[in-house]
Amino acid sequence: MAFQAGGETLPLANASFEDDGIGSGDFLNAAPAGWVRIVPASRTVGVIGEARSQVRDTPYGIAWVHLQTNGSDPGAAADPPRIGQNIGALDGTVFDDPAKPKLWVHGIASRRLNESTTVHVTASLYAVAAGAPDWTGGTLVDSTVVDTNLANLNEGDPGSIAELAFGLDLDNAAAQTAHPGGDYWLVLANTMAGDGTGSQLHLDRISAQTGDVTDPGPIIPPTPPINPADQVAGDLILFNDNGGWCWYQDERVLVDRDTDDIVVASVANYLGYGGEPRDGDMDVTTFNPSTGKRTLVTLGTVPTLNKGDDHNVAALWQRPDGRYFAKHTGHNYGAGYNVTADWGADNVPRSFYRTTTLPNDGSAWDAEQAFTWPENGTFEDDVTYTNLHYMSAEGSGQGRLYNIARADDRTPHIAWSDDLGATWNYGGRLSTTTSTSTYSNGYFVFSGNGVDRIDFMCTERHPHDFNNSIYHGYIRAGKSYDSFGNVIDGDIFDGVAPAPADFTPVWTTSAVTSTSYHHGWTMEIEVIDGGIYGLFTTRYGTASTQGQSGDADHRLFYARCDGSIWHTHELCRMGDGLHTGQRDYTGLGSIHPNDPSLIYISAEHDPRDDTALPKHEIFKGVTDDQGATWTWTPVTENSTVDNLRPMIPKWRQGSTALLWLRGDYPYQRDYDQSPVGIIERSDEEAAPVTYFDATLANTSLADGSPLVTTGPTATDGAADGQWHLHTGLGNGDSAFTVNEAGSESARALKTTVTGLEEGTYDVYAYFWSRPGEDWRIRAGFTTSELLVFRRYSCQQAEPSQFDSPVAVLDSQQALYRAYVGRRSVSAGSVIDVYLDDFDGSAVAGAQRTVYDGIGVARVLPVLEVDAGAQLTLPSDSGPYASILNAGSLVIKGTADLEVAGTFTNDGFLDLLNYTGSLPAGFVNNGSVLNRDNADLTASIRLDGEEGTITVPGYAGHSYQLQSSTTLQSGEWQDVGDALTSGGNNGVPIPLQSIIPEAMLTDSPRFFRFVVD
Repeated sequence: MAFQAGGETLPLANASFEDDGIGSGDFLNAAPAGWVRIVPASRTVGVIGEARSQVRDTPYGIAWVHLQTNGSDPGAAADPPRIGQNIGALDGTVFDDPAKPKLWVHGIASRRLNESTTVHVTASLYAVAAGAPDWTGGTLVDSTVVDTNLANLNEGDPGSIAELAFGLDLDNAAAQTAHPGGDYWLVLANTMAGDGTGSQLHLDRISAQTGDVTDPGPIIPPTPPINPADQVAGDLILFNDNGGWCWYQDERVLVDRDTDDIVVASVANYLGYGGEPRDGDMDVTTFNPSTGKRTLVTLGTVPTLNKGDDHNVAALWQRPDGRYFAKHTGHNYGAGYNVTADWGADNVPRSFYRTTTLPNDGSAWDAEQAFTWPENGTFEDDVTYTNLHYMSAEGSGQGRLYNIARADDRTPHIAWSDDLGATWNYGGRLSTTTSTSTYSNGYFVFSGNGVDRIDFMCTERHPHDFNNSIYHGYIRAGKSYDSFGNVIDGDIFDGVAPAPADFTPVWTTSAVTSTSYHHGWTMEIEVIDGGIYGLFTTRYGTASTQGQSGDADHRLFYARCDGSIWHTHELCRMGDGLHTGQRDYTGLGSIHPNDPSLIYISAEHDPRDDTALPKHEIFKGVTDDQGATWTWTPVTENSTVDNLRPMIPKWRQGSTALLWLRGDYPYQRDYDQSPVGIIERSDEEAAPVTYFDATLANTSLADGSPLVTTGPTATDGAADGQWHLHTGLGNGDSAFTVNEAGSESARALKTTVTGLEEGTYDVYAYFWSRPGEDWRIRAGFTTSELLVFRRYSCQQAEPSQFDSPVAVLDSQQALYRAYVGRRSVSAGSVIDVYLDDFDGSAVAGAQRTVYDGIGVARVLPVLEVDAGAQLTLPSDSGPYASILNAGSLVIKGTADLEVAGTFTNDGFLDLLNYTGSLPAGFVNNGSVLNRDNADLTASIRLDGEEGTITVPGYAGHSYQLQSSTTLQSGEWQDVGDALTSGGNNGVPIPLQSIIPEAMLTDSPRFFRFVVD
């Protein structure tokens, strides 16, 4: 741990010692790191390290070493195994203080279960030659024996611990005489006399210091920081503070094709933020990535007993006119769960839908309408799920919108609209009933191309009722087909439908054995550039935790159709079922809709090495061999809550929005989750975060009046409705706190960030939370748009995220960051961030608010010029995060081009009209055209009464011929129109200008080209 003298601290190793060697030959030769172990040849039991799992749970973690003797060995006490450590040089200042003639050693002793408390520890101090590998051959300076029965080591209490303490006399003069320039070694041994029983002493937290004849007591090092947790690769964005979804509805998230707004559907639950009043809220959140503004509208609540069921989530679609359309239903709506007659008779299967009143605007919706499904089933007449897919090539002029839902007989049924969702018609069954003694007849996932085809992947039934295989087919022009274009159903609207097994097998199940894959279940299908890809799970083997073979071990598979055959590859273990009610629920995964070689999954086993994880984590998988092998990187790590059901909406190339559910998921109707995600865009990059500690100088009440706090004190603030200035906590040695000692509600705050350069900034609010507690803060850019950020829905701050040192961990809590949004700064403007505590109903202490400060990160554009592309760039258009030129880039201007990162030229770079300096990060792997190597010569040709001037013309520039009768007058006039060149990559093309006849008679006459 530490050797301390005169305020000086030197290392005394007390490293953790793993139990890897126990039961092997390595065990007998083991010693804790930093210590040397010597076992006499005649001894059979020595000094070992041992994991804490076998000893007392001391306050300091591992009992890192134990000293053991063999009671039947009569020589053990006289010549025992020993362990020692070099503690410092004799000729230094540590041991030379005459006022400190003693070396005091302290530690924690504990006993192994069922072992004797009898111990006899001999501690020795040796002086040795400098650099000696151990204490043998040294001079014994002093030795002492610890009592044979340590106080508080109780024979009847295997959990007892005691303090080990002793002092050794220092004789530095004698030691230096014997070993000039040598070292001191501290040596420990268990020297209990042999009595036939043996003895073990377990030691932890050893410390040593010099002192006078009075024992100063043990050194108590500072409690180490808690371990990092809740790490996310990217900016974790909170979309809604309470919400969940199932995976059999599409699309649950869409990206506005005009504005890039992200529109998210979710269902709130009573266990989440807001409690029972929000149970079943059918929410649609619109997130603007350019500002971070979130607009939440509750479309309604499904009138069923199971309001807060994630199966009730809406499906979304953006109409051709830009308006959003949302449609939803309940989980088995119509099966006796309805508790209201708002729409007529009870127990009638219905779907509900609404449309926004304006295009590209999710803030206002028209009145809710309902569609009633037919009740023709033989065993169930209810409806679940919504899948909206538009086919522009069908319909009667406006395209056709399909809704495929699980309806009567719990088979997939079709409804359609030819007026963009205004009115609906029943279409028919997609597949038929295969059993009336099952929960459901087939689970279908869909992917539409938006023009003329909807692909699907399906099972026969629910995996807890049937050993499913996986099948594929598609819909086109009113018919259904197998994977290879064979018609399976000639009329999908006639009410007669094939079974799921009539379509193409993607994967065929096996009989249940200890090594077989069985009980498949669909997850996702994507059609990308004509290729068909899917994800599905199976059970493996027979291990069970919930009563069915294999339900303890689910496996993820990737499927790909090459046009003639389906290929499937096992990817990783997905683990046990999420909860007892659904033994085949897993964390799920999603294929990138623009790139079939990229997927994201939620797993409770690390796919890199199969290590079991405490919580479900998100991983990114990349394949370069069409799914046969994958490279995995974590998106989330060390999470304290689960990360489930990732999904990726369609967006333009180079942009990815990855969303998932973060929180606790005990059951599909009982969850505390938040939709969160990260956005990756190839056209921008944020700089490191600059942190602004919240102080009374930059923080006021929200209305601008001065903030008056209680404190400052290092103790919790009283429940008095005021912010408390808590010292000894956070950056700047203080933080603003509420709800520490009791439930209270304080007034909202405003922190103002000043002194920023012009530009765009990502903005974060920082608050502290303890592990296992749910500390939180409300934050936003206006007091009317505050969102609740909780430990559950945020990421821990990490030192590498900042441009200067920021404290992110202490001994009890961690700093969390909440992404507030994005703001632009111009002409000396400031950024105001509004903060508030919960709402007065938070649980005192466990849901407190500990606000520390604000962070901003400047967002810079990333410029990429693709091969074959051409771009002209003004030099004052920066700054840029980075530039990569693989095509042709022309830079013009006099200002220095600002690039924060690297500027890599892999193509052609034209600097002909650039007079600034290249940035420090410039790397040239291509060719560069500048004034030093360009051909700037011009030639004149006179032919009778006419003349021409020829100049080499480079692409990206214009050439204006000018003329003057004197070089001094400066009266240059344009001659004709400017010329442009079609040359490329530094190869000029000759350009010619005609000299008017009148100019040929002037003498003298001067000509020049102005190159732009």
